[in-house]
Amino acid sequence: MKREKNNLFGLVVLGTAVLGICGMAGLWLTGPLLVKILYKASDLAGTMALIPWYAGAMVPLALANVMVNDLLARSRFGVVPWMVLLAVAYGFTLPWMLNHFPGRLEVVLQTLGAFNLLLFGVCALFAWRGQTKTKMEDGK
Repeated sequence: MKREKNNLFGLVVLGTAVLGICGMAGLWLTGPLLVKILYKASDLAGTMALIPWYAGAMVPLALANVMVNDLLARSRFGVVPWMVLLAVAYGFTLPWMLNHFPGRLEVVLQTLGAFNLLLFGVCALFAWRGQTKTKMEDGK
């Protein structure tokens, strides 16, 4: 079998980033209109304030998902303990945040976004480190 160089992983990450950012922008633009149609006027202010936080929290999660799938498909399981550690930390942090900021749903989404960003960073580190190892093993 002939081994060809390709950067499919990079293209998938880039495509996911572009789609995620376009989805986030679309949600920011159309979200307020849809909220006005679906909710009563009394609920508008709180609901509209959550849209940017929700959209922003989902982009790093989508990118991390692509990287996790690639890492696990290539049997690079070194990322798993770090993901478990992040999940446990999130499990302890979220109730703490809810107790200290009751009724503030944006704090929940900010916490989710921060942990999704950490997950993305951990996955990117392992994906990048794995690619440099592969290049070094190939002698390049």
